[in-house]
Amino acid sequence: MEQIRNFLGKAVTERWLKAGYVDNDVFNRTEKGSGQGSVISPLLANIALHGMEEQLGIEYRTVIRRSGYQCVNNKSRYAMTRYADDCAPRRRRSVAKAAYNAVMLYRR
Repeated sequence: MEQIRNFLGKAVTERWLKAGYVDNDVFNRTEKGSGQGSVISPLLANIALHGMEEQLGIEYRTVIRRSGYQCVNNKSRYAMTRYADDCAPRRRRSVAKAAYNAVMLYRR
């Protein structure tokens, strides 16, 4: 729970993680972690990934085309695709080590 100490929903998340589960009509206590594929996994992943783009220095610029169409362009060195409960940093191998080092600083 230390990793989400600043998350506003920490108390609710903690209760959710300790709520237990039912398997074959038998209630099981949750001692630690969350089950693989549990409904809380996307929330936990987004809490963990929050701030990673800032740590990598990823910045976006909104562009409005003449047609009125609005798009967002990444104007940074790195890119990251964020899914509901996963992420996929994107960049050529030549700068991957710098991105890895920045992420390792974020994890501390």
